Amino acid sequence: MTPNTSSRGRHRRVRDKSWRSLWRRSSGEHRGFIALLVLIGAGLRIHQAAQPITYAEAEAFVSLSSKPWGSIITDQHAISGHIAHALLVKCSTGLFGVSLGALRLPALLAGILALPLFHLLVRSLFNRHIALMALALAAASGPLVELSAVARGFSLTWVFLLLMLHDGRTYAVTERARPLQRMSLWCALGMWCTPAMIFPALLAYAWVMFHIVRTYESTTRRRNLRVLLSLLLAGCLTALLYIPVLAVHGLDPVISEPGSEPRTWAAFTATQQEGAFHLWAWFAGATSMAIALVGWLGVFHAVKLSGRYRDLVLAMGLTAVLVTFFLLHLGPPEVWVYTIFIFHLSTAISLFYVLKFMQDKLFGGFDERRRTLLACVLLVAVFAPLGLRGIHDRIPRFPEAAQAADWFLPRLKAQDRVLVALPWDSPIEFHFRSAGIDPRILHQVPTPESRIYVLVGTAKDQTAQLVLDRFAYQGLHAHHFVKVEDWRRLEIFAAQ
Repeated sequence: MTPNTSSRGRHRRVRDKSWRSLWRRSSGEHRGFIALLVLIGAGLRIHQAAQPITYAEAEAFVSLSSKPWGSIITDQHAISGHIAHALLVKCSTGLFGVSLGALRLPALLAGILALPLFHLLVRSLFNRHIALMALALAAASGPLVELSAVARGFSLTWVFLLLMLHDGRTYAVTERARPLQRMSLWCALGMWCTPAMIFPALLAYAWVMFHIVRTYESTTRRRNLRVLLSLLLAGCLTALLYIPVLAVHGLDPVISEPGSEPRTWAAFTATQQEGAFHLWAWFAGATSMAIALVGWLGVFHAVKLSGRYRDLVLAMGLTAVLVTFFLLHLGPPEVWVYTIFIFHLSTAISLFYVLKFMQDKLFGGFDERRRTLLACVLLVAVFAPLGLRGIHDRIPRFPEAAQAADWFLPRLKAQDRVLVALPWDSPIEFHFRSAGIDPRILHQVPTPESRIYVLVGTAKDQTAQLVLDRFAYQGLHAHHFVKVEDWRRLEIFAAQ
């Protein structure tokens, strides 16, 4: 066979393994079951998105997404505020109005989109049975459901990671330039969502390089050099996206969050063990400790069975360790949720071969199609209730903020003033905006004609006097106010 013929053959195989071709070659029954699993995953995420607002969501909207377009891309807090996500939230709330649904819509759609992308990626790397079981696990995964229903940029980074892995696989097989160019673009957009994208982005690049080393011999150096050039291009594109922040505030906001303490080796070594334990408890809490331990057995089993999966785990572990030590910071659990896709894949691989062994040794008539469908049903039936129960109320929420906005709507006048302190300030302001109440009522200086209200969060041991002291208005004391509303965690006081 001539080199040109070989090249054409490789390109033909890539076309056969493209996502469109894989979908076209699937049977109607298989497509229907894929759609059902995606719908179940979407339903779980939509159900979770109906939960009350969290402080992080409200603060991100009030401090960033509600600002003018230019302020969003130049704000010094934009790094922790997830710039690209903030822009999408501004679009969403601009189109549909300020509401909890519009606030969470970009993250929700990204979390749902990640499901078919994950299935198609696994299908292109392994087979349709492993891909279906991996999809079932992702659809019912508690942490994936949780962060898909919170208005932050993490679910967007999952989409970009899956796109990077797909384009990396395509480049490794075809050596075409366009997939590497797309990898650079996905990486830069993910970094624009949050700098925490550095972990999944380097995972994708490292996996492509490991895959090339394992698969090829004579062209390894040339192929991997182009991968490194793609990584350099991704860095340049990321720098371009952050130029507005750099131009206004310099490099400091990009290197570290404003107001954060300097990171030192001593502080890192003193806290990393506790942070790692917290991370493990956070992940295991979404299912159960027993299932989490079984999941680790699945990782070791899958590593032994599959070279491709072994490359993924090696890339994930190596990049995670190197970046963590470089940053001297473990980060919150949300940063690490991208690893769940890799862990779910290991469970699907291991389960596929366990079921195959059972068919060969015990149940000869239990064919691949039926055993896969049954496994998917059982996985969803087990993991969905565990996941929803595990994530229930583990993030502090503020349902009384919506009640307060409804209570104030017919009572407030333009000159009135509402005093509210942390952590109720941002949730209250978000729901004031949602109800159509002018947020200036929360910030303007009161006049002699103003009626002053004080909101007191009892769950945080606040008192009316503590809130008044926070604003330091002369001549105002708690005995000048009377309680006019009392909910479980929030009280409203009004001036007599």
